[in-house]
Amino acid sequence: MILYHGSDALFDRPALSKCREGKDFGKGIYLTRDYEQAVKWATARQNNHGYVYTYEIRDTLLADTLNYKIKSLTRYDKEWLDFVVNCRYKKEENEFDLVYDRMADSTAAEISDALEAYYLGKLSVFETLAIVRSRKAEYCQYCFKTEKIIASELHERCKPKEVFKNE
Repeated sequence: MILYHGSDALFDRPALSKCREGKDFGKGIYLTRDYEQAVKWATARQNNHGYVYTYEIRDTLLADTLNYKIKSLTRYDKEWLDFVVNCRYKKEENEFDLVYDRMADSTAAEISDALEAYYLGKLSVFETLAIVRSRKAEYCQYCFKTEKIIASELHERCKPKEVFKNE
């Protein structure tokens, strides 16, 4: 499977030490199957340009629970909501090597606002999920959270491509 990583930095190997906390699935290297989403990630910060990295992972990785702790969040439900809120606002880390699937599209202020309101107790689970589902943020993301899985499973396919906002 081909995955893309968008970054404003040029690097040889992804480093967990450079990752920020408070993201959907916690601290980790985030990848997506959608090239355009990776471009958005690469150009989202103050710079109008960044880099898209192309990686390949083996097709059987997502089912490899013998070697890795893998968490799949395939639906927008209470489990997904609580997991994302714990990672984003409580900055709780979890024991997984890889967490994947639905993203809380951070470019949609409405979703971020709803997640924060849920965290603060201002919205119910039902109200929050209704907002999230209405935005149809169906992008998948893959968060590689440990050096073990990054070193063993992320294989760079080609040199990073420099990209520009609105390319």
